[in-house]
Amino acid sequence: MRKKITYKDIPYDYKIYYKNYRDGKISVAKIADYNHVSCKTVYKYFNIITEHNADQPLNNRRGRKPKTESELQKTFGEYYQKWKKKEMTITDIAFWCGNSRTTVYRYFRLLESSNSKNNGTNAKYKNS
Repeated sequence: MRKKITYKDIPYDYKIYYKNYRDGKISVAKIADYNHVSCKTVYKYFNIITEHNADQPLNNRRGRKPKTESELQKTFGEYYQKWKKKEMTITDIAFWCGNSRTTVYRYFRLLESSNSKNNGTNAKYKNS
């Protein structure tokens, strides 16, 4: 009877291949041809890697921590009010805060949703 393959048994190269495959940079067929194995073997390794990644706790995330509502209010509250009054543009706010315009829009959406929750209204279906 064969030994069950675990995450530790998978060669390191396949972990790199998995990231590239997930990002759409390489196909399973190319990986199989390069390593002289079947596509079935590659998929088996990828399934084990996926299961291993799903078992990891979420606090091992990469990147920055998501900002809390109070941090957003403190940093962007003043700029948000100025933007609403059309005293500042998104580009100016992004420059002064050191963020991209996309991030500023995302934070403003979060601020709007938190304000609508606090007011007890839903901003999406607001009656005019």
